[in-house]
Amino acid sequence: MKQKVLLLLSLCLCILVWALPASANALHPVFQPGNTLFSDDNITIGPQESIEHVVDLGGNVTIAGRVHEVVVIGGNLHLQKSARVRDFILVIGGSVTQEPGTITTDSLFHIGTNNQIVNSLLITGTTLFGLWFFQLSLSLVLILLSVGAAVFWQKRMEAFIQPIRLDFKRLMLIGFAAGLLLVAVGSVLILSIIGLPLALALFLLVIVFTVIGLTAVSMMIGGQFPSAHERQPWLNAAIGSVLIVALLNFPLIGFFIFLGLYWLALGLLTTWLWEKKKMLFK
Repeated sequence: MKQKVLLLLSLCLCILVWALPASANALHPVFQPGNTLFSDDNITIGPQESIEHVVDLGGNVTIAGRVHEVVVIGGNLHLQKSARVRDFILVIGGSVTQEPGTITTDSLFHIGTNNQIVNSLLITGTTLFGLWFFQLSLSLVLILLSVGAAVFWQKRMEAFIQPIRLDFKRLMLIGFAAGLLLVAVGSVLILSIIGLPLALALFLLVIVFTVIGLTAVSMMIGGQFPSAHERQPWLNAAIGSVLIVALLNFPLIGFFIFLGLYWLALGLLTTWLWEKKKMLFK
């Protein structure tokens, strides 16, 4: 177990050495604590030499002596006929050649650069990690926007919470109708150069009211928990937004919740614009 942990630490150290600037790598450092050899340059183990662990990143390794474990990344491994490798061999991104008479372990793992399965796994893993990171970032942004809106618009949020409490179904129906109208109007505006700024302004308004709707619903949800009146409104918004964002991350449930928030935001936006119009022409 101790040897495996030491081997893992050796691998991590080699990666750090490889990540240094080119000027530092030009020195080709070799570290040899105890009976373990680290390097990013070519390594040769002579016939009379014996060493526990060899870890090399970016260089070629030639072994003619006795080694327990070998890790080579980005380089080639050549085992001469007098080589004896007892425990473990791992080569990534290079080739492995053995002369007749070499005695090696059965635990040999070789991953070449032309391995289609490995490349596919790397591409798939990178894509999945990117999607997960995007989802996590978007979730954090939604929570921060909700909390920020509760802090800066604390006095104005009640004007949006009351309509949701009193006439939620009406707002959703208005939002559904406004959504259909928005698709039609937006399609026409995007096709013309003059209408493009209007489409952008409308899009920004929808985003602002989506944040307002998320904040209002989050404050209402957070207000249902015990001691809600003793907490600050932004803390209620944080509790509610965390629950909403958690549900948004579920594939099917998240879609319907997002659709509901979108319709609610359009309902709030439409009623707000209608009220502004009545005040303007009063």
